[in-house]
Amino acid sequence: ADLEADTQIASADVRRRGDGSLEISLRERKAVAKVASLPGSGAMVVRLVSPEGIQFSGVGYPSEAIRNLPEIVDYRTTGSGDKATIEGIEVAGPFLLAAQSAYPNQYKEWSALSLRDCFGAQEDSPGSNLRVTLRRGSQPADRPLLTEIVFSTANWRNELVILSRLDLDGLLRRPGVTAQAYVLKLSIQNRTSARPVPEPRLVPATPR
Repeated sequence: ADLEADTQIASADVRRRGDGSLEISLRERKAVAKVASLPGSGAMVVRLVSPEGIQFSGVGYPSEAIRNLPEIVDYRTTGSGDKATIEGIEVAGPFLLAAQSAYPNQYKEWSALSLRDCFGAQEDSPGSNLRVTLRRGSQPADRPLLTEIVFSTANWRNELVILSRLDLDGLLRRPGVTAQAYVLKLSIQNRTSARPVPEPRLVPATPR
């Protein structure tokens, strides 16, 4: 019970062996993102986030592993401390886990996930999106920058597949691509036919 009181521990199993010694098995939570906050002390506190939205300290995690996790930003919370719940994590958690597990090459280039436009359980609401910011250092310097990728909260599974198949470098080097930076919108649907189909689109980035 003491071990499981730590939010980093998903479960603890304790049993006594025949020789009288104890065997303790721990299962730790998996981290898919991090959040940073400024509590009353004024010092920045970084906590890791599991796919279920559980926040934990990340004791024993290498600093590089924590640094490489995308940061959840523009989020709202209910509750406080270890009981704090990130609004929209029921969508963002599975999204981050799927990207980390199935599309690691894309995931490692993500620096942040904005939940500003994520409406949580109302995932089919028009305009409900997951906005991913990319790491600048992961991109070639001799072509326009891809600053952000926008996924819909309703169809992100298919959009992750679409992203994995896109030749982004080739698209950003086309002659007609003249802006300095772009946003890739995977959430756009072409509705000219009876059945809307995804239509990924590069849009010039505007200052936020």
